Amino acid sequence: MKFGKIQEFNFLKVWIPLDVFDYRDVEIGEETYDNGLEKFVEKYPYVKDDDENYLVLLIDVLTGHVINWPKDCAIDLYDVKVVDCGKYALMQNGDETGDILKYESYVPQIIGEGGWGDYLEFEIDNQSNIPNWKPLTEDDVKEFEDYVNE
Repeated sequence: MKFGKIQEFNFLKVWIPLDVFDYRDVEIGEETYDNGLEKFVEKYPYVKDDDENYLVLLIDVLTGHVINWPKDCAIDLYDVKVVDCGKYALMQNGDETGDILKYESYVPQIIGEGGWGDYLEFEIDNQSNIPNWKPLTEDDVKEFEDYVNE
């Protein structure tokens, strides 16, 4: 499949394995979740994949707004070691209808402030936005397509 135009995609969906948060204390908003995010996803079930054990983020590619993230729940996702267990998709519609470029493996460079390879490198603020988000460009889409086609 050949795309290359950012206008064809409105969302970036990111699946983060919940087990990467095991044995860590994670601060989200005013609360600290000990040893993982199970209690957080019980409280906010719409941030979890229905079928698998993933934290799911649906990001507007132009603004960096995380559509399905609750307000007042800032989280630091720096140095989260996902390795090759994450999933990433550029899609037209947030409900996975329309054209989709999906990639399962290491963190692609288009996410956050320089995370790629093994690590995620970004945060979500209290307004459910990723600060310093750079809108995706056509070059980003082409690079993502290269990941998909490897």
